[in-house]
Amino acid sequence: MQAPCPLPTRLKVLAYQLDYGEILADIGTDHAYLPIYAVQNKIVERAIACDIHHPPLQSAFINIEKFHVTDQVECRMGNGLSVLLDAEIDIISMAGLGGITIRTILSEEYEKAKKANSILLQPNNHEADVRFWLAEMGFKTLAEGVLKDRKHFYQWMKVQWDGEIRGIDSFTAHYGIIENATEDLVRLEWLTKERNRLHKALQGRQNAKNPLPGLSEDDEKTIAKIDELLKK
Repeated sequence: MQAPCPLPTRLKVLAYQLDYGEILADIGTDHAYLPIYAVQNKIVERAIACDIHHPPLQSAFINIEKFHVTDQVECRMGNGLSVLLDAEIDIISMAGLGGITIRTILSEEYEKAKKANSILLQPNNHEADVRFWLAEMGFKTLAEGVLKDRKHFYQWMKVQWDGEIRGIDSFTAHYGIIENATEDLVRLEWLTKERNRLHKALQGRQNAKNPLPGLSEDDEKTIAKIDELLKK
């Protein structure tokens, strides 16, 4: 009997968002847990575990053999989406990469990214850079959220290209579209932590000899917006 592939919390949430399809291309795959899980649970028929570095691919290959899915999960070494053929563009995932790296990968292979039925992203940082780029390049958000894995919070977004250019404000770029924050305990905890972080930074600048009024004003607006959301 095939042993089930364990998923860390941050990947388990992404797995729940995967669409059923033919191929999953996991970029920056590391241990290949998500591709292995996807084929084991018959979410996709096959998967491609991609990474630009050899050591992560070696770990991925070991796990692919361990969980007996060598006939369904293939390892490829290369940069971003460049390792994929046009006919293999179906479902794309990128988790554990920096936001600037994600933006660069999508930008360099924009025509391929446009063809994906869905793209799942979980940047480690610079979420605003990712969202600004997506909005400007015609990608719509199908779903998004925030999760907590151990002590860390991660934002994720599921997008698809439709060609419509969208305007996006700074708050939404940083935090996503948030309506009823108090209905989600993880989001509530995350926003409270963000509010406290910004407030501490604001106090530090106000106590400095040469405060930066523009930056302080931005933080004040963000804190006020978070306070408004926390009351809902």
